[in-house]
Amino acid sequence: MTFITIFTWTLLISAQGRNGSEIFDEQSSGQVTVTQTPAVKSVLSGQTVNVNCKTSAALYNNRFKRKLEKFLIYAATIRQIGIPEHFSGSGSGTDFTLTITGMPECSQWWCTADYYCLAHSTSGSLGHSRGNRHLGSGNALPSLSLLPPSTVELSAKRSATLLCLANKGFPSDWSLQWKIDGSSKSSSVTKTPGILESDGTYSWSSTLTLSEPDWKSLHSMTCEASQGSQATVQKTQNKSDCPE
Repeated sequence: MTFITIFTWTLLISAQGRNGSEIFDEQSSGQVTVTQTPAVKSVLSGQTVNVNCKTSAALYNNRFKRKLEKFLIYAATIRQIGIPEHFSGSGSGTDFTLTITGMPECSQWWCTADYYCLAHSTSGSLGHSRGNRHLGSGNALPSLSLLPPSTVELSAKRSATLLCLANKGFPSDWSLQWKIDGSSKSSSVTKTPGILESDGTYSWSSTLTLSEPDWKSLHSMTCEASQGSQATVQKTQNKSDCPE
């Protein structure tokens, strides 16, 4: 008996939830292992992105699909009826690519979703990859948390380190700034670049180190996040609310 091997692109809609038991990284059922790169990819509206999959064995009859029994692309390059022209597929043998050209605005199922590839045959599923999270929403305002220095640091180091955490922002070029009593503060500041999280958003952090006299004299501290023409996000904490 001859089994036909199939390669599929599948889309998991975010509204369905993200169940780790459903999608695995480098998953195999004993015959074919499928690896997808990159693990996570965030995309602005209008951008083009490629999602790549590599199989451990050559496949000769390939197709791509979307979860919930609706294909994105099958036979490697043929777009299913009803799938927008933004989506196209290519590849053969062990290497396959799903291309999204000009990522559509975040208004339908492609907005925030997991895309993943699946290799299977007429005898059953052979292997699948972990999904890629894509954001087509354009921008997301980060949430800010402001942490004061610890009492241990204040008593031992004669200095005060303030920490600002920014989470769930998009795209990656948000910048963090400090203000003390309403005035900008740029010296003794450290910043981390945006870290891509598993849901496709970014997180950042920044610290501001103050001398003991500066800490004792201040009344309030503010962390601000800014990005292009986006509205500035800020978090302010009064020193009187901090533990002594």
